[in-house]
Amino acid sequence: MIKKVFITAVVLLAVYSIVLKFLPAGLDTDQSQYGENVIKAQNFIYNNRPEETENVIVGTSLSTRIFTDSLGQGFVNLAFSGSTIWDGLRLIKAKAIKPKRVFIENTFLFKNTDYNLTDYVTNGVHSKLKSALPVLLEENQPVGVLKAVLVNQLRGKQNELVIDSTAVNINPEILEIQSEYFVHDYIEENYEYIFTRRLRAELDELLSNGIEVILYEMPLHPDFCSSEVVRRTRVECQKLADEAGIRFITLQNCEFYQTNDGIHLVEHSGLKFTRYLKSKI
Repeated sequence: MIKKVFITAVVLLAVYSIVLKFLPAGLDTDQSQYGENVIKAQNFIYNNRPEETENVIVGTSLSTRIFTDSLGQGFVNLAFSGSTIWDGLRLIKAKAIKPKRVFIENTFLFKNTDYNLTDYVTNGVHSKLKSALPVLLEENQPVGVLKAVLVNQLRGKQNELVIDSTAVNINPEILEIQSEYFVHDYIEENYEYIFTRRLRAELDELLSNGIEVILYEMPLHPDFCSSEVVRRTRVECQKLADEAGIRFITLQNCEFYQTNDGIHLVEHSGLKFTRYLKSKI
């Protein structure tokens, strides 16, 4: 009986693996924000083609607004919604094949992480099993695949992104919530820990592996851009970049960009920033 069940399971997995090969490319199979993060992390960790992971963006949900495909070949975006840069940096450490260049967002450096995402993707027997059997990866879960296929059929062909400059009115309550990080009075020890120890250690490890590192800042609501936290972070990042001999891409004017909540760029501003970033690379 057990043998029959095992054989049936193997056959079903084999058949499902074949079905997956005939599905359209680029299906959005995630079922939640966390699921989307897991899929993105797994696609990076289990990708054994170096030419596709030469340039890695490490950031927060702010950097998910970057149009990675528009930057060129070999770019991977490890910006995770609801997470921090520390998760992306740990994934790079866990991956045997190292990128040539890493872009690190400098927003929310004081936010910590529990590393649940990276631990789930890189540790345990299940991670090794999924590495050997891609059919078991999160992006290939039957429910997510079925949802993606149905949504894809209902949507039909996607139109090209329309770039405009429509004004965005942000709810004052949302803006106030987002402002909490930028009005917080961080003490000197906070800055010292991040810029002389934690971030510096990450940079040193990347550089020791022959990886080029570039720091960059994302556009924010103008009030946030001029906050003490952002201005001090910019100064410390520039100082760190000078000491480490790396580049730091800064912004001249946040008023050129629009957000829907004070920190996340709307589509047309996301593309505008992508073009700016590309011009600086």
